[in-house]
Amino acid sequence: MSLTVVQRFYELAKQQAEAPALGLWQDGEYHELPWWFVKSKAKHFGLGLLEEGAREGECFYLLASPHATWNYAELGALTIGLRTVPLPAEIGAERLEELFRRHPPVFLYADSKTFAPLRALCERSKGLRRVILPDEPEGGAEGLARSFRRVFNAGIRFESKHHAAYRRIRQGLAEDREMSPLRVAPDGALEERPLRYGEVNEACAKLSHALGAAKARRLLSAADLSRSFARVACLYWPIFAALQSVLAPRGEALGPLLRRFRPEALFLSGPWSEAGEDLGKAFALPAEKEQTWGWLVRRRLRAQLGGRLRCLIGDAPPPPAWARAAAALRLPTLAAGPEAPNFLL
Repeated sequence: MSLTVVQRFYELAKQQAEAPALGLWQDGEYHELPWWFVKSKAKHFGLGLLEEGAREGECFYLLASPHATWNYAELGALTIGLRTVPLPAEIGAERLEELFRRHPPVFLYADSKTFAPLRALCERSKGLRRVILPDEPEGGAEGLARSFRRVFNAGIRFESKHHAAYRRIRQGLAEDREMSPLRVAPDGALEERPLRYGEVNEACAKLSHALGAAKARRLLSAADLSRSFARVACLYWPIFAALQSVLAPRGEALGPLLRRFRPEALFLSGPWSEAGEDLGKAFALPAEKEQTWGWLVRRRLRAQLGGRLRCLIGDAPPPPAWARAAAALRLPTLAAGPEAPNFLL
């Protein structure tokens, strides 16, 4: 039986403790986080949830946030057998209330801005035990809300109390186990179809196959990880492939990031799908001239894309300019939608 993404995560953190796991921007500054650090954050947050009374199979909602603690919360909740329900931050209270009825929440992660208009709903949701915020709660929400740091610190303090349960749950996760009761499409639409550990394993295997024998170090993306495929490609797959996942802020220009990080894999989403002038004039060549691209043009284009790019991943088939560039450089492309030739999920 294959390791699940959670089990692989802890194995990798043991084997490559000092290797970079995540690249994140916090308060405008870039930080590289090693595997041991990410593991500690996820593990002790999960232990803190056990101290809060979490039980296997309960639902942990996560509303999209650029804060680093979102990633730790997702991995920590999965570690202790919770089913995570990542959702777009813009989901309204009415839609969320419908989901609460079908999949009762026990925990909900959101940043303060997202939580504010949902506070009344959360306060009247009887089964909701705790709201987790990246920062300390304010404005009288202290009774329901806790900061990530407080839950994390509780996990450190009470580690010995919950360690046996944590080990048992982590080791018992199987491929047929449900990770999430629903999926979020690239456009934010919700689909009532469970996502299981085995399906994630299969998608990650396809991504690794696309990369081939090339030695890869880094994946670059600016994706919304509440979308199911983006989460698989940009958070789970790097765990299986031992890649560093660089999660750029949305709105950052792609060209400078490609030249700075020189990724082997690129996740195209949002504005990045539109090829900009900073990615080279070759993108502007008409399709009929594709066959005339000489080695020098291809070499320049590869350099503009960082020099190491080996595959393109996206939540939709690449637009024509990217498709022509991928064909010229013989880059495999993989996409989320079943209408794509190489769909994954």
